[in-house]
Amino acid sequence: MENEKKCVCLKILLDVNKERIWKALTDPSLTEKHMYNCQLHSSCEINSDALWKQKNEDETFTTHEEAKVFE
Repeated sequence: MENEKKCVCLKILLDVNKERIWKALTDPSLTEKHMYNCQLHSSCEINSDALWKQKNEDETFTTHEEAKVFE
């Protein structure tokens, strides 16, 4: 039983409209504030790439996470 994984589900009610939430999740200038300094680079279209990139001091980017938009 020591290695048993546990899961926690939370429901948080926010007094904000869905457009502001979508912007917070997809706008690169905002994602870097809450995603470990990474900007989301994606068109957010189904089957498009979603890349979380950190901007380096020399203005280049390092990709930390790669995903596909599926829904």
